[in-house]
Amino acid sequence: MSDSTDRGLDEWAQRFLSGLRKSTEIAEELLHNNTRQSSRIRELERQLAEATARLKALETRLEKPLETVHDQPLAELLLEQNCLTHVFVASDRLMRVRSARETIETIAEVLGNFAGVVRYALWLRWERDPVLVRSEPTAPDTWRDVYSHSVRRDFEQGTFAQSEATPALPLSLPIRLDARLVGVLHVAEVGPQVDKVGRLQWDLFNLLSERCAASLCIGALRSQGHDDNPWNLVRENLGAKMESHT
Repeated sequence: MSDSTDRGLDEWAQRFLSGLRKSTEIAEELLHNNTRQSSRIRELERQLAEATARLKALETRLEKPLETVHDQPLAELLLEQNCLTHVFVASDRLMRVRSARETIETIAEVLGNFAGVVRYALWLRWERDPVLVRSEPTAPDTWRDVYSHSVRRDFEQGTFAQSEATPALPLSLPIRLDARLVGVLHVAEVGPQVDKVGRLQWDLFNLLSERCAASLCIGALRSQGHDDNPWNLVRENLGAKMESHT
């Protein structure tokens, strides 16, 4: 009886120890899983905090007016797109004209509607004395002093020092046909909706300076046919009722 009792106790002890080891292993596995889950939770919390901070920064950025965010490329992109659009439309209009008179009307539209100019005058020259062909205001007497004190000198000297770096008004822009100075566009004032003479205005001014004479010739040729001297044809196409300041 004693031997059988001892064997029974030994088997029971083995089963007990085996169950205890399994319980220990299960407990260790649960602790290990809990540690991994805690680490994962902390990582998710960190990512959530970073995402929340980025979202808050984005909301703050979007709440600012566009013109106050000087370091963002979006403002520059919008300005570039606006300038390119206006220059493209103006250039297309200048090349589609059917008469020299339509070119003059297109120039007036570009200055007034695109560049915001409210006071300007355009002189063209065929012989010695330039002729005022378009102005705003339209009264020729308004521009006699401007011609005498400024534009006459522009024609005589042919030097135009104004640039985008010094955009002070009034300013004069050369109208050239090839290398020959055939006109002067005098810009005196922009409207209150224009804060300053900036990138858009200068892009349009340069376009008119470069394309005005060519557009006038194209319009004159299209309206009256080809001519050996298209610049003389522009004068005929515009008509004889033009004011001379001489």
